[in-house]
Amino acid sequence: MKRLWKIFTRVLRSYTVEEKVISIIVFGVVVFIFAQTVADAFKPANLLNSGNQQNQNQDNSTFTEGMVSENPVILNPLYVDFNDSSRDLSSLVFSGLSKYDPSKQAFVDDLAVLTISPDKTTYHFVLKPNIFWHDGQPVTADDVLFTFHDIIQNPGFQNPLLKLNFSGVDIKEIDPQTVEFKLKKPNAFFITNMNVGLLPKHILATVPIDKLPTSQFNLKPVGTGPYKVDTAIELFDDGRERITLKSFDRYYDQAPKIHQIRFSVYPDFDTLYKDIGTINVITKVPETNVSELQKLNRFSFINYDLPQYTAVFFNMDNAILKKDKVRVGLLKAIDKQQLLKMFTDKTAVDTPLLELNQRDWIYKPNLSEAEGAIHDAGYILDKTQNPPVRVDKNKKPLQFVLLARAYDEGNPLAVETQKTVDFLKSQWLQLGITIDAQYADNDTYLQRLQSRDYDMVLAGQSLGYNLDTYSYWHSSQATAQGLNLSNYKTFTADQLIEKIRASFDSAEKDKDLKQLATVIANDVPAVFLYRPTYILATDNKVHGITLKNLAFPSDRFASIADWCVNNCQ
Repeated sequence: MKRLWKIFTRVLRSYTVEEKVISIIVFGVVVFIFAQTVADAFKPANLLNSGNQQNQNQDNSTFTEGMVSENPVILNPLYVDFNDSSRDLSSLVFSGLSKYDPSKQAFVDDLAVLTISPDKTTYHFVLKPNIFWHDGQPVTADDVLFTFHDIIQNPGFQNPLLKLNFSGVDIKEIDPQTVEFKLKKPNAFFITNMNVGLLPKHILATVPIDKLPTSQFNLKPVGTGPYKVDTAIELFDDGRERITLKSFDRYYDQAPKIHQIRFSVYPDFDTLYKDIGTINVITKVPETNVSELQKLNRFSFINYDLPQYTAVFFNMDNAILKKDKVRVGLLKAIDKQQLLKMFTDKTAVDTPLLELNQRDWIYKPNLSEAEGAIHDAGYILDKTQNPPVRVDKNKKPLQFVLLARAYDEGNPLAVETQKTVDFLKSQWLQLGITIDAQYADNDTYLQRLQSRDYDMVLAGQSLGYNLDTYSYWHSSQATAQGLNLSNYKTFTADQLIEKIRASFDSAEKDKDLKQLATVIANDVPAVFLYRPTYILATDNKVHGITLKNLAFPSDRFASIADWCVNNCQ
């Protein structure tokens, strides 16, 4: 019970923090690494540190993954927005009505067959036959209604992102195999919400909504996915967590070839490295640790991208930052190519649609043009000070507060954040603008995001499975609970965002997305800096891993049925 209580307290602490912002902080590269289970979690020191040794696991139907994560795993599909390691594991244990197929770059039927009405507002899901929970109970429409209506639409449900996605949707059971979702108006992105894993009503119906994040169910849950939990999540004093999954013999779709997957979650890479001799796959390797693994002569490395970006968001409620020439000057002073020389795992972006558009004058760095824009905004350079400082007509210096997340020393995110903030400060100092960089711990950072207590904020955002920018740029989301961090409000952008949502024509949607990118570019509510490139390390024991067209790292498991270990037949 002592160990279980420790898990509960860590989960609860993590959840309360993360639920306030919902994937705002995606820019940091959180490393996921998978390691050893109960039977062989500890090897002799001479084996653990031998770079050229062969993996000790001789079971050809098993492999080991490891991940590094700040937060504990919650094996519940309704809370995976807060932690990619939770998303990874939940994608194997649970399944949704639909699923994302990276090979097709589209959503396809999973637990149910979908029919959409001609007016694109009514979605009928008919459950496929012979689908069972891991405990042998049949899946019915009651489980679907329980998951989406009873939990997600419950006022006390604590995941605001899912609540927003299903807000205003009328959900009802048509018959024991059919559920209807009726929207108030067409939304081309609605289907991307339907990969949410179902929860079993026969197990969780009596659990209060506010107790669901810390329910014992989350330690050894029952799902419908290709793998079931064999050993419950265990938490160790050094922060490690471990869990074993085994293939589910009554899985309704193609059965996976690999019988067992072993996962361990480490608090940092140094702890992971102690077990490096037992690991087959590392999903996210920090840039700073690649050379360390290369020396082992055991791993191959694969780069992959996700639809994420890091940006500096301007608080447009700030009286000074309301001035478009000030924002243009701040943008034009940033030479992203110089910034990227500090990293090997970043790619420059200029728009919230992850584009690089150096042909547009506004994206071309030019210090002279930046100085001119700031001068035209009414701020002159006082050269009597050393260094020179921009001042207004009352001689008040031009200074901004830049909020950034603080990370523990040694965390790769701490290094990335420090480099980026220092670079921004130096670039803007050339204009005579001083930056008060304020680093806040996670709780304080999220509280200040909600209250918009900053002039600028360094943060990351993810586009997930679509280019729906509603949550990030629609004026309705410029609230304490919203993710519009710039408090950006414009009728033109709102119209385009709503039009894009309602369009099912890909050509028309692409045209409108480009127009939206242009509108946002001209308004300069943020400086878009870069998108991360992630690195997967594999000892080549596991075959069939594909990393194309991923929206989240967990999407690699979409092809898990094709994976095999060692001598594949």
